Order: sequence, then structure tokens, then C-alpha cells
Amino acid sequence: MLMDEEQLNFLLYAYDKEIDIKVNTVKSYTEINCKMFEMRLNMILARLPDSVKNMTVGEFQEKYNEDVNTLLKTRAEENIQELEEKFAKLKSSASSHKTPSVNRYRASAMFPPQSNLQTPQHQQKKKKTTNFLNTPLNHSRLQANKM
Repeated sequence: MLMDEEQLNFLLYAYDKEIDIKVNTVKSYTEINCKMFEMRLNMILARLPDSVKNMTVGEFQEKYNEDVNTLLKTRAEENIQELEEKFAKLKSSASSHKTPSVNRYRASAMFPPQSNLQTPQHQQKKKKTTNFLNTPLNHSRLQANKM
């Protein structure tokens, strides 16, 4: 049951091909994961403020204990504090300014009642009525009524 040399060569060739396929699969998987890791790292770095980007590693370790989450938490707390201060300033300036009262009579002049508004349909209807009055037959009726 020994194999001849041709069968052994074929098995070695098939084994080499199978190994090449597996190696290429692992390489492509590793390349994809490295690209994804690099993209994620770039996204995290983009979120960092310039002051942190300019720090040395030693300064970063001292200030934030080597933890980016601590940095982000600290920045979020600072931003919240700034927003609260701005809100308090806006609130105090808003309470010091009084809103002017609306004069009822001026408001009614600015917004006339709906019946006085001239919509295109209303103007067209009015024009038809005027045209009806301006006919020769109507003129003769008006002259007859004057006498």
C-alpha cells in the first residue's frame, strides 16, 4: 500500500495549495482588522482637543492616568460647567429685560379683520359684479329710475 512518487507529489502540491489559501485568508483578515483598528484610533484621536494632542506621553500619564475615558469624562464635565454658566448669564439677562406689552389698538391696525382682506378670489368676484353694472342695458335701467 505504498504510494508511488506521482501520488506523493500530487498530495504535496494539494497540501501546499491548501496552506497558501489558508495563509492568504489569515493575511486578508489581519489586514482588514488592522485597517479597522487604524480608523477607530483616528476617530478617537480626532475627538481629542489640540491641547491633549500636543502633550507628551508623560504629561498625559500624570494628568489623566493613561486613560482616554478619564480625559473625555473630564472634558464633558468642563463643557457642562461652561454651558451652565452661559445659561445662568442668559437667564439673568433675560429676567432684567422686560418684554414690551402689546398695545391692543396698534395690534388691531396691524392685523385687520378677515372680512376686509382682499383675496384674489374676492377681487375677481368684485370685478364680475362691477362689470355687470357697467353694461348698456343696466345704464338704460339706471336712466329710467332717475326720471
